[in-house]
Amino acid sequence: MRSKIPAFILVSLLVASSLTAVAAANPSDASILVRDGDGTIFTLDGPAERIITIGVGTTATAIGVGALDKILVCDRYSKTNGDPLFDDLRKYVDEGRIAANGTIYDSGKEQLRTDIITASEPTREGHFDREKDVIFAVVSPSYRGNLSFLKEEGFKNVMYWGDVSTYGDIIDFVETISIVCNGKVDHNAATMRAVVEKIDVTLSQEQPERIEAFYVTHSSGVFKVGNTKSITTAMIEAAGGIVITKDDSKSESTIEVNLTDLVSKHPNAMIFADSQVFNSEDLMKSLRTQVGNDITVKGLKGIWNNFSIESAKGVWAMAGSMYPDYFDGDMPSGGTSDSDITMYAISSVIASAVLLCVAYYYMRPQR
Repeated sequence: MRSKIPAFILVSLLVASSLTAVAAANPSDASILVRDGDGTIFTLDGPAERIITIGVGTTATAIGVGALDKILVCDRYSKTNGDPLFDDLRKYVDEGRIAANGTIYDSGKEQLRTDIITASEPTREGHFDREKDVIFAVVSPSYRGNLSFLKEEGFKNVMYWGDVSTYGDIIDFVETISIVCNGKVDHNAATMRAVVEKIDVTLSQEQPERIEAFYVTHSSGVFKVGNTKSITTAMIEAAGGIVITKDDSKSESTIEVNLTDLVSKHPNAMIFADSQVFNSEDLMKSLRTQVGNDITVKGLKGIWNNFSIESAKGVWAMAGSMYPDYFDGDMPSGGTSDSDITMYAISSVIASAVLLCVAYYYMRPQR
């Protein structure tokens, strides 16, 4: 009988530990551990009740993971973006529920500061909590200083992203925002990973000839192409393309090259042009003058080539343009982490029941 008592205690502990694991799997009860683009680790008691989004892609991502109702402040470019994705955001701005008057740039930084400080005033109902709530900011190093007031004013959870190495950095960005807002990676965020996994598996199995491609934008009066740290370069590579404009000797995300020479060396390459170029008759005419009429030019939606959940649509469209025989129709959808938690809970309960049955068999009175 004495030997049965320790066995019963052991089984009880195993059952208790499995049930504890199930409770910890509930995202609303567990603490959250995440990392931003700088590699800084943040620990939160649970999902943020309110957030501030700085950057069009950041706001789009918050909306995409179902966190529109949590936004108190965003930048002016999110409000003025013409994509229908922001229609409900504009309604909230008109109703006074979201402030969207400033930017990270010098001309708008003081208004952004005013909006954020006002939203965090403790006397306001539903104010932003400087200790618990979260600010998401996509900002280049050259403008990071315009947000230095956040640390000075005691905002504890400010998460920054700047540039990318691979498309996986964008996926991590979206998953982090989803986890912070919802306590889990929801199905919309999970779709991003499902898209790149589908493309990678399909191309590995089918082994088509890989398509050369590059990104074109226009700034400072000249055409520029995507370099190593360009988000669109990372998107093209995630879609299975071979980017022919990467130059590791240059630090800029977009660089100027001789387009005529480039396409003469790569006559079968495909060009992905940003919306500013593709939707401008004059810029497209100028581009055609340099690259000719035979090379394929595909246009991108403005929201795609950002730190954004919407970029997955761009990756899927790119894959369809380069490999139309393999990628067509709707994007693959991702599952929710809720299903994983449910399966874990069911498995734990089953395991507990088995342990109890085994314990009963060995500890029952012997005849």
